[in-house]
Amino acid sequence: MALCLIPVVVTFAFVILLPLTLRILSTPLLAGRLVKWGWSPRTVFALSLACLTLGVAWLAVVLEPGIGLGALAGPLILLGIGLGLNFGLVDGAVLTVVAPEATGTAAGFLNTLRLGSEAVVIAAVGSALVNLVQNWLNDGLDKFPAYKGDPAELANSVNSGDLAGPLEKLPEKVQPSFFDFVSEGFTGAWQAVLWASAVICALLSVAIYVMLSEKKKDVTVAKGGPAVTPDRSEATADGYVNR
Repeated sequence: MALCLIPVVVTFAFVILLPLTLRILSTPLLAGRLVKWGWSPRTVFALSLACLTLGVAWLAVVLEPGIGLGALAGPLILLGIGLGLNFGLVDGAVLTVVAPEATGTAAGFLNTLRLGSEAVVIAAVGSALVNLVQNWLNDGLDKFPAYKGDPAELANSVNSGDLAGPLEKLPEKVQPSFFDFVSEGFTGAWQAVLWASAVICALLSVAIYVMLSEKKKDVTVAKGGPAVTPDRSEATADGYVNR
């Protein structure tokens, strides 16, 4: 029975994530056009980070058990726009501040950082979800004496998407209340992780915006002559500076 449900679950997840993935495919082109129309890369980065921060916070607000695609579409679209806007610009920003002969190394290093950080963050989020759900279950699982399983095992099952197995161990009349109890804990865990992610994203947004600010050029004033600005850099077409 469980194997028969796998295609249904995969299809449902695919449909749910479409608002996010479709925006990621289209918005990199928008980022290029914005820069072409005169937007500085720093401004586009700021817009991207703002969309990511607001999207995560919005998702934390609307998330609830049984939420539908209509309620999820807004925050997922906003997150997709935020992700798509910086995908191409990040690579361009890195490759324009290194020597031409080092672009291959820089691109490889960037991809290593990107994929490595994603793996670390996914592991951290998964661990946080398991711990938060387990704490919730430890505080209220005694209300269901019919369930004889271990809270840690139940937390792992819930986070892997399997609640049907634990429900089968309970009498049918207890299953609805047990389902609501576990769903509430799982939703609360996700909300805690999302709010923490929104705060981290907001702090990093400010830091990145400051780091991307252009340094003031040095001005040398000659005696009896006008101010002279030393030419120490060469501006590139996309607004970044090679030194």
